[in-house]
Amino acid sequence: VPAKTEAQQASLVELKVRDMLVRQRTQTVNALRSHLAEYGIVAAQGRKLTELIAVVRDGDDARLPHLAREALGDLV
Repeated sequence: VPAKTEAQQASLVELKVRDMLVRQRTQTVNALRSHLAEYGIVAAQGRKLTELIAVVRDGDDARLPHLAREALGDLV
């Protein structure tokens, strides 16, 4: 098997890093959705994530306890 060139190795690294970032983003979104669902806060799948982010950032929204809001703020 011929050795890969530096350009081939760099392309492979780029693809692997992108794949990892996509997986991490998916895990984070799923975690945010599931934690908020425990408090009865749900939004449709897809681009409705902004609604959930708004709930976490809204300090006046009484549905979410302060400690939970702080922890989920890290995910947001």
